[in-house]
Amino acid sequence: MTEQLHTPWTHKLIVSPLGMLLDTRLFEWIKDRSLPREFRMARTGAAAAATVGEDDGAFLDALGVAPDALDAAVRDRLPEARADFAADWQARAEAIDAWEASFWGDADVDSDERVAREEARRAASERCITPSGTLGFLAREDAVPPVQCDVPTPAATFETWGDALADPTGLYAAPETLPPVERSHAVPGPTGPEYLVRFDSPSPLMEDTVYARVFEPEGAANAALPTFIYGSGLGMAYDQIRYWPEEDYMGRPLAAEGYRVVLIESPWHGRRVAPGRFSGEPYLATAPVGLFTLYAAQAQETARLIGWAREQGAPVVGVGGVSLGGIVAQHVAGWSAHWPAALRPDVVFLGASSTHIDEVVLQSTITQALGVDAAVEAAGWTPERLRKLRPLLDPPATLGLPAAHVVAVLGRRDQYVPYRWAREMLDGWGVPEANIRTWDMDHFGVLVRLYRQPDALELITAALNRALNAEEGIRERGA
Repeated sequence: MTEQLHTPWTHKLIVSPLGMLLDTRLFEWIKDRSLPREFRMARTGAAAAATVGEDDGAFLDALGVAPDALDAAVRDRLPEARADFAADWQARAEAIDAWEASFWGDADVDSDERVAREEARRAASERCITPSGTLGFLAREDAVPPVQCDVPTPAATFETWGDALADPTGLYAAPETLPPVERSHAVPGPTGPEYLVRFDSPSPLMEDTVYARVFEPEGAANAALPTFIYGSGLGMAYDQIRYWPEEDYMGRPLAAEGYRVVLIESPWHGRRVAPGRFSGEPYLATAPVGLFTLYAAQAQETARLIGWAREQGAPVVGVGGVSLGGIVAQHVAGWSAHWPAALRPDVVFLGASSTHIDEVVLQSTITQALGVDAAVEAAGWTPERLRKLRPLLDPPATLGLPAAHVVAVLGRRDQYVPYRWAREMLDGWGVPEANIRTWDMDHFGVLVRLYRQPDALELITAALNRALNAEEGIRERGA
């Protein structure tokens, strides 16, 4: 019997009756308060990875912690713990090399071995990204910063980005050239083949390679499939860990329904992580500039994927995302009005997104929990100065697609990206009320419901089918 990737037990548990325990206000409260510890763990992994082979002093410096800020008992544990981490790091490197040879190289590897290497790479990578088994004790230390901030000053920001503020369409313009897209070998998944695509980032703000994981229905090789491009939330490590929720609540279910799904990796995330940083850290660490830098870069990278999907024959292409991915999707929805028709989406889905990002910087639950708001204020940012960046942080008032083709799910109690500003944006665009689902939940509650319930999938497929029917009608009238 041919081996294939399997749905992780974590996802099976979440969607089981026991998962109802996560769909509560108590879980939302616990999750909010666990954020600093989770981010400290990620920060520890990033510092440890950057200082393999160096001494404890170099590690603590990379971590952003003065040696005397830790108890002697904690410091005494570091040599052995870091040695264990170094062994995990070496195992990760070996697993990645074997994986690269089987997915991107010419190695003579059968499908079963490719599955084994995929699973081994994820497990080895996860032990380093979240090193709870080696350095987990540091996540309990308040001296470890959840985010190591490097906030640009207002004066430097306005000097550097003055032209973009005067005309944001340039920052969010379609790529001038479309880089070639390379495709990996495929591996069997629970609902069909899965593979990766990669290409040089078309954004002048990035100098790296964009990766995306693609899911297709079984037996649909080279078919002209409706395609949906989806972005995850902040800090996601994607397929660098064993459980990437977007695979199992979005990619695989939609593939089973006959769609091609593309899960894009955001700048500074996943394989694109910056040296010494954890997945997504620069987005927060360099706020507010890091925010619109990521939005603009990923919007252009999404444009390239829209073009790639059409090159595969996709009759309609949707773009969506949740949280950070949803904010990027709303920029695509707006700025694509200035893009060539072939790069515009036919449908946009927004999950737990919002505008007034300048206010989110100082008032969001997540920025306050992680100390980012204090770092931004210490750099000289005031609400009035942040408001001047709104043309770059928020999407425009116009849309690049019909308002009836925009759908959204929002949390009424969301304090990460507040509900009232999301509604203000959608109402300003004229999105029909029937296209908006409002759940009585906070930010993490929305995520849990996305995992557990089919509401969002039904909203997305209905929108894609409406767009597909409209496209077929245009073709028939043209004929």
